[in-house]
Amino acid sequence: MSIEVDAIGLRIFAQFKDKAKDVWDKWSPSVKQLAEDSAMDAGKLAVLAAGGKDVSQEVAHVNAQLANLKVSSQLAASEALWSIVADILKGAVSVLIR
Repeated sequence: MSIEVDAIGLRIFAQFKDKAKDVWDKWSPSVKQLAEDSAMDAGKLAVLAAGGKDVSQEVAHVNAQLANLKVSSQLAASEALWSIVADILKGAVSVLIR
């Protein structure tokens, strides 16, 4: 998309990686790449959703890819990912409406 959208994805990935810090080193390189790709996709989907596009199918695809992945014993990777996205979007809105 754009460098700005990629920056959002990279921020999501950094926070996701931090949330998964207890298991990150146990994941294979392919799982780590899946996590990064999912974070980048989530950044793009966040921007598209903010613009009014229905991204439910794309979100379902990301969720399916992360279905068997946990960042902790209690937290599914997809839950962690979308929670991070929501927090980033809330933060952006609060900055915009000041």
